[in-house]
Amino acid sequence: MAWAVETITAANTAGISARADALVAADTSGGLQEFRALAGRAAAGTNVSAEKIRCFDETDAVLDARSFDIWQQKGDRAAGLREFEKRQQEWFPRRVAFESLWEGGEAFRYLALNAGGLGTQGPYGKFCLVTTRVADVRRPVAVFPGDSLQRYTSSTGVDVALVQREAAAWAVRGAVAAIERGTEALATGRADWPAVICRPGSYLEVVVGPPLPLADLDEVRLPSSYLDTLQKYERLDLARRRLTERQANELRAFRGLQRWRRTYGIAITPLP
Repeated sequence: MAWAVETITAANTAGISARADALVAADTSGGLQEFRALAGRAAAGTNVSAEKIRCFDETDAVLDARSFDIWQQKGDRAAGLREFEKRQQEWFPRRVAFESLWEGGEAFRYLALNAGGLGTQGPYGKFCLVTTRVADVRRPVAVFPGDSLQRYTSSTGVDVALVQREAAAWAVRGAVAAIERGTEALATGRADWPAVICRPGSYLEVVVGPPLPLADLDEVRLPSSYLDTLQKYERLDLARRRLTERQANELRAFRGLQRWRRTYGIAITPLP
């Protein structure tokens, strides 16, 4: 029987909060309390490619991975699901095993806790979509202390007991961060705390169920150098200079972001 996200996370709230309380009480520097508070105000972010920006612009929503592949296959569900399995490679059975634990698991969007910065970047993309409103409407939301596939799954299955014990409600994300990253935070300067919470290859995962419309996004962050590049493509296009297919695709994505700003007030924020 699949779990309801809200049921599991609610059952863990008191225990997770108590563990964080004990750690904070034992820290005489007061730094862990500050770190917990920072993480407790954190948003959720997801890094995506120009192609996903175009998809989300067309569908007016942040889609799950299967729906994105179906969109790429022009609505052909069977072809999209085949592409999803192919793209997941050896992670596919592990993804299916994790998602089968949950009601509506196949529709999960995978984000990361973000207290400032450009998110996970790496292979995911330079566009970091950020929202503070994941819990503003009734939809499944769970916070995990790390990447769910790497933390809970293996070639032999899922550590079901650990998943059930660690799934946390959005409201206690600060406690999760204090437990999982508190030691690292206290060993670094406060300016580096956003990177302790989220950086390429290291993040606290936020699982969000549908719906996640564009209207629920707050901003799109991207490297300032990349914004300069996108603006250059726009100038070249206006001057009727030929762009490569990749450049043209990135420009279409950038113009999509500009529509989001006009329509929903979503900020486009360049960062160093």
